[in-house]
Amino acid sequence: MKLNGIWNSKYVCELGIKDHCNEVIALNNEIAKYKAIKQETYTEYAKEQLKKEYADLFLILANYFEVEELATSSPIIQNRFIRFGDKAAEESNTK
Repeated sequence: MKLNGIWNSKYVCELGIKDHCNEVIALNNEIAKYKAIKQETYTEYAKEQLKKEYADLFLILANYFEVEELATSSPIIQNRFIRFGDKAAEESNTK
C-alpha cells in the first residue's frame, strides 16, 4: 500500500503531515467543545472526521518513511487509501 502521484515527493508528504496534524488538533478541540455543551450529534460527527484524519495521517507517514507493505485490514484505512488514489488521478488529469 503506497501512495502515488504527488505523494512521491517528501516535501508534499511533510506538508500533508503538518496539515493533518493541525486538523487532528482542531477536531480534538471541537470534540471537547461539543462534549462540554452536550451536543452528542456533533461530537459523534467530529469523532468520525477525526478517524478519517488519523487514517490519512497514518497513510502519509507510512509513505514518508517508505513503508513497503502495511499490514492492515482496517476498512477506514483502505477507504482512505482509495481516496488518495482518486485524488492523485484527478490531479494528474487536470495538468
